Amino acid sequence: MSEPRQSGLSEGQAMSDEVRALERAIAAGKLDPVYVLYGDEPAAIRAVVTALRKVVVPPDDPTAQAMAAFNHERFDGVDLTGAGPVLSACAQIPMMSKWRLVELANPDDLGKGPEAEAPTRRPWTRSRPTSRRRARAPCW
Repeated sequence: MSEPRQSGLSEGQAMSDEVRALERAIAAGKLDPVYVLYGDEPAAIRAVVTALRKVVVPPDDPTAQAMAAFNHERFDGVDLTGAGPVLSACAQIPMMSKWRLVELANPDDLGKGPEAEAPTRRPWTRSRPTSRRRARAPCW
């Protein structure tokens, strides 16, 4: 985004103007391939995400609503062990739509959740030496 204007507006007002301009561009269908929304203003981030949702999955379009399961995915960094599922979702093509929306909340927590801890070894499994190999007869 551009630098805050020097027209006497405070930085918060300039940011609000930029957010409103971004919302207008999104509503007009001028979408960029990727949006990285990050910062200390959660209300501004929510406003842009809401505008994106309305364009990608319009609430008044029954077909878009039916295809929302295919064209809109949400992830939370706390629940993920890595970025693989998010990148996979981004690589999918939209179904019966121009766009696909993939959201990642809490990206700073990616890989820090309870699932990200190192797997514990189960007591009933034991490691086998890798130097020996077994040959199996083919099963018919």
